[in-house]
Parts: sequence; C-alpha cells; structure tokens
Amino acid sequence: MIYGGGRAVIYIHKRHPLASWTFEAHKDYCKITLNGIDFYSIYSPIPPPTRRARLATPWLSPIHNLAGLERPNKAILMGDFNLHHPLWDLFDRETYGAEALLQLAEDWGLQLITPYGTPTRRFQGQRNSTLDHAWVSAPNGAPIATYEGEGDYEGSDHRPQIIALNDDYTPPQDPQEQRFSWGLMDEKAIENAAKHLSFPGPLATPEAIDEAVDQLIRELTVTAEDTTPKRGRNPPKGGPSEKYWNHEVNRASKASKKARKTWERRPTPARWEAFREAQNTFNRTRKQAS
Repeated sequence: MIYGGGRAVIYIHKRHPLASWTFEAHKDYCKITLNGIDFYSIYSPIPPPTRRARLATPWLSPIHNLAGLERPNKAILMGDFNLHHPLWDLFDRETYGAEALLQLAEDWGLQLITPYGTPTRRFQGQRNSTLDHAWVSAPNGAPIATYEGEGDYEGSDHRPQIIALNDDYTPPQDPQEQRFSWGLMDEKAIENAAKHLSFPGPLATPEAIDEAVDQLIRELTVTAEDTTPKRGRNPPKGGPSEKYWNHEVNRASKASKKARKTWERRPTPARWEAFREAQNTFNRTRKQAS
C-alpha cells in the first residue's frame, strides 16, 4: 500500500516484486511506476466557489503539483477530481479549476476514457455527477487503456471505475536490463546469510502477516544482490549463460584469464607454466560441472 496522508492511496498486488516498481507518496496524491507507466491516485479538493472565497482559502490541488513536473512517457491518472465541465458533465456544468485539469491533460497528452456523463458520484435526491475520472496517455491518439465499467462494490456514493491496459501495449524493454545469474551464486555466502534472516513476531493479524512477508522479501533481495552477480538480457553463449557455469567454474575462469594476461605482459617459462596450469584447472572444473 502506498499512502502519503490525505485522501489518496494505491494498492499493489503481491505478484509484482518490490524491485519491479518505484513509488512516491504525497498529501492527496501518490504514484507508482511499473512497466514504464506512471500510475497516479489523486484526490483534488473542491475548489472555493467564488473569487473572494479563493482569496481567503487558496485552492490547493495535486493538479498544480503535477503541472510543474516534466511530461511522463506514459501515465494513468485516476481519482476524485471534484470538477465539472461540459466535456464530461451531463448537465453542462462548469466549475472553477476545470481549465487547470484540461491544461494538464493537454501538456501530458492525456485522454479521458471515463465515458461522457457517467455517474461516478450518485446523490440521493440530487443530480448525479461525473467527478471521478480516468485519464490516460494516448500516444498518436490511441489511449493505452480502456474503460471497462463499474466494479461491484458498495458502501460509498462514489462508484469505482475499472480500466485495463490495451492488449497492444508492450512495456518498454531495457536492452541493458540486468538479471541474476543464479548459476554463479556463492552458495557458501547464501548459506551464511540464511542464518541471519530475521524471525517475525506473532502473526496474529493480516497486517502482521503482510509485514512479515514484505520483510522476508526485502532480506532475500538484499542477500541475492550481495551473493549473486547479474548479467544482461542476452549474454554470450559459452559463458555465464550456460547451465553448468556455476560459482566454481566462474572462479577458475577468472584465474585462467588473469594468468594469461600476466604471461602476455612479460612472457617467461614460469608464467607460461602458471597459465597452462590455470587453464587446465579451468577445463577440469568446467567438465566436472557439466
């Protein structure tokens, strides 16, 4: 859960590893970045209705904070914006502050995918309103997500909105993305690190269980970072990408390369013998591992 105070929150499913996303949390808005998309949850307070009221109580909205940021590559903004405008309001109402939202949408290249006139807030005995919106990036005019309707949730006069990323959206791939080379893990270091994993306290509540799981994931991630090297997406064949290439093979390979470079810098019979022995050791270790 991402929460910075105020009236906006984001929940992230546990199927997304902690290392796969980043977050920011502020008063009345928060953000996570996942798969190249900035996801925002926003609560924008109701703006003062008159100029005199605005002088007395300035309208402090996350819209102003976002307007000062650099345009993101891909973004999805959802939340309660508390603004009327004929572009989305069924009764052609318009309130102060709507132009600020429209300017942000223009600057960031966003489209409103909440259908026109959708009653996202339902009043008892009064006119319904479209106050809750889903704004999404639309590169080349094609929004990256689709509105799928209301969720079956009760307990609020605001109606939930369900959206889904379009099937043709492909997360950006970093050609230099680093992944763990598990065959090169230092097994002795792993075993030693496992002895120092923390033990959770009483798991009497769902919150305590969630915290214990998160703590374990954090500690295992640190252990992997400390004991297992990483490699690129497409490592060369015949090296660390091969299944047999474990920690012992890697160590023997480095020793052989070091001995070869030493001999090449100043060839002598002794250095040649040292290189030949190191190369033989590497070949034996690789053969045993395969």
